[in-house]
Amino acid sequence: MSSKKGRVILNETAFYYQYENEKYPIEVREAKSDDDFDSIVRINRSIFPHDNEIDDYARLWIQHNSNSPYFVITYNESNVVGYILSVVKGGYKRCITCELEQLAIDTNYHREGFASSLIKISLIKFQHLLQKRLQYSTLKIGIVYLTTGCTNYSAQLLYTKILEVKQKGAKICHIYGSNEYGEEEIIMVNENLEPIVEKFMEEYRALKL
Repeated sequence: MSSKKGRVILNETAFYYQYENEKYPIEVREAKSDDDFDSIVRINRSIFPHDNEIDDYARLWIQHNSNSPYFVITYNESNVVGYILSVVKGGYKRCITCELEQLAIDTNYHREGFASSLIKISLIKFQHLLQKRLQYSTLKIGIVYLTTGCTNYSAQLLYTKILEVKQKGAKICHIYGSNEYGEEEIIMVNENLEPIVEKFMEEYRALKL
């Protein structure tokens, strides 16, 4: 890709990535194939180089050691440009609590709309998946929280804009220590996520997710 930026487009009939004069269909789906997991590892290693020093270990962890699915965002069917992992942290009530554990977009596609679309559609699909697994059609994701670097202002802005989360309490270095960049982290929370997910569902209703 050149330095020229594309953009994600959503209208009443289509969801696509426009780059120059070309339009490529976009899909958000659960990661299942070897190519999907290879792409997740590739993106993970480029965005979080300190997380896993050995690619083989990173792949094993991603593919086999998570109780929650990874979702990927692709364009033109096979080009995986990002992934997200949300994990259930509390499900004893009708409204589930989940953590947005990790989000990463290939650096070639930053600031083009992929991250916001991935967050929104993956939450819809994750909620549907939980409803199907538990055979409980009215189950909702009611609370979401995440941690991010206290100076990672671009991430904080994204999460605040899309999920309407707010910082909860003080920095958490005293609990977890500094992150891989030597930076303290904060917790951001939305304790009333149901109307946000409903808004996402309305926004993407034409896609019949």
